[in-house]
Amino acid sequence: MNIPNSKLTLAALATRISQIETEQELRKKNIAWLKHHFDHLKKDLQNKAEVDAIDTIHVEIAHLKLQIIELQEYLNPSVAPSSELVDYQEISQKDNKENSDIFQTFINLELQKNQVHALEPQTVNTYFPLVQPTKTYVNDWQEEQETDHRSFSDLEFRTERAMWIVNCMYTVDSPNQEPPLKAEEFWLRYQAGERDFSGLNLSGINLSGKYLAGGVNFSQANLTNANLNNVTWSNVILSGAIMRGADIRKANLSHANLIAANLGYANLTGANLSCANLTDANLRGADLSEANLSNTILCAANLDYAYLHQAKLNLVKLEKASLRKANLSQCILNGAYLREADLSEANLSESSLHNEVNLSLANLSGANLSNANMKKAKLMRADLSYANLSNVNLLAANLEGANLQNTNFEQAIYDANTIFSIGVVPIRFRAYFLAPRISLPNANLAGLDLSYIDLSDANLQGADLSKTNLSYANLSGANLSKANLKETYLSSANMSSVTLNGAKLQNLDLSGVNLSCANLRQVNLSHADLSKANLSAADLTEADLRGADISHADLQGADLAFADLRAANLLGANLSGASLHEAKLNGANLEGIKLSGAIMPDGKQAEI
Repeated sequence: MNIPNSKLTLAALATRISQIETEQELRKKNIAWLKHHFDHLKKDLQNKAEVDAIDTIHVEIAHLKLQIIELQEYLNPSVAPSSELVDYQEISQKDNKENSDIFQTFINLELQKNQVHALEPQTVNTYFPLVQPTKTYVNDWQEEQETDHRSFSDLEFRTERAMWIVNCMYTVDSPNQEPPLKAEEFWLRYQAGERDFSGLNLSGINLSGKYLAGGVNFSQANLTNANLNNVTWSNVILSGAIMRGADIRKANLSHANLIAANLGYANLTGANLSCANLTDANLRGADLSEANLSNTILCAANLDYAYLHQAKLNLVKLEKASLRKANLSQCILNGAYLREADLSEANLSESSLHNEVNLSLANLSGANLSNANMKKAKLMRADLSYANLSNVNLLAANLEGANLQNTNFEQAIYDANTIFSIGVVPIRFRAYFLAPRISLPNANLAGLDLSYIDLSDANLQGADLSKTNLSYANLSGANLSKANLKETYLSSANMSSVTLNGAKLQNLDLSGVNLSCANLRQVNLSHADLSKANLSAADLTEADLRGADISHADLQGADLAFADLRAANLLGANLSGASLHEAKLNGANLEGIKLSGAIMPDGKQAEI
């Protein structure tokens, strides 16, 4: 036997035994602390009668969720149950299981303690190396210490997690556990000059119709289900405030600070949020219909499932915002900034997205953009896969690099200024290319913004142009016979030499329009506004002009033979050289008209 080695081994054993004794002492202290903490926790839980009702509440919530799903299926069998409800159930079940496991761990804490004591001798034997050198013992001891440290940290985490769960049971709908402040007390404090109400529990408070001076601080306050209908709170600080389910209809929150505020499922119908800051705010499921969000900052905000029908979002900043399945139908988003926004499956039908709205890198997969105005929109590298762009205005829009997989472009319009990726031919998708001399008979162009467009000499016979904006458009020489021009906007349009026979023009505003040499034979222009229009040399044979306003119009050399001008207003009109042969003028206002060289209804030339 080697004596020096034996002495070294005995010394290492002594050191090791001392280390293990220290570790055991530390474990005992840790277990004692955990037991003490758990006893207090258990006592607190036993003193709260509400805990016994938690399971019942969860069961009732689950039943309500199932009833909602059943109601959805009954109302619309084709629609799948709300993914939100399904996700809620799955998450709840997962959280309940996790929480139950954690509590079970603490309930068995005493048993764990006894097991630790029972196993301590085995632990000594397990980690008691008899033949390893001292250096190895030290390394093993360090590893064991690291393992013990990780193990204890996990227990600490579980302790904190358990405390957090208990806390959440009482704060899930009431972040502030203090009794809610009554409206009377709030006004007493406000009138006394107090302006800092940050962090207070104001849940359910009724402040409807009230005015608050700018700078009042509600940051982190609990305003859940509060009645803030028609309040005037411009420039108020509401950062981090919880306003979930609040009634904020027609409220004035312009210029307010709502950074990271929780407005989930709040009613903001008709509210004024212009120039407000809602960065990182939660507006999931909120009703923002007809709200004013012009110049509002909503970067990285959550607007999933939000209802924004007819909302004003001019120049709004929605960079990286989430608007999944949001309803933005008939919204005004002119000049909006939506770079990298998530609009997947959103409804943007009939919305106005022109004036260079920025949707580059945005996710519009599955979105409904039918009949939207996206004139000059920036859609570079946007995801438009499976999106509905039927009847969309894409004039001068930029779609370079966009994902157009299975995109519906049916009857969408584009022109030579529209940019697509190389190889994309929109006409193959049944889109309309608009240009001079183009032939689009019976095309559906209703309601589109075609202002300033050049469609000279185009064939638009039988096309639907009802409610279309053709102001300042060049339609000279175009064939619009039998076209539907009901309520079409033609201010300052050039319609010289246009063919309009058989077109629907009644009640149309053609004031100031150039219709010189136009073919208006047998056209119905009853009650139309032709004041100050240029109708020189126009063919109005057998035209129906009953009740039309033709005051101060230029009708020099026009052919009005057999036209019906009964009750028409011809005040100050110039009919020099025009033919009124067999025209009906009963009840017409002929005051101040010029008839030099005109052929009168009886076939005689008017006297100079």
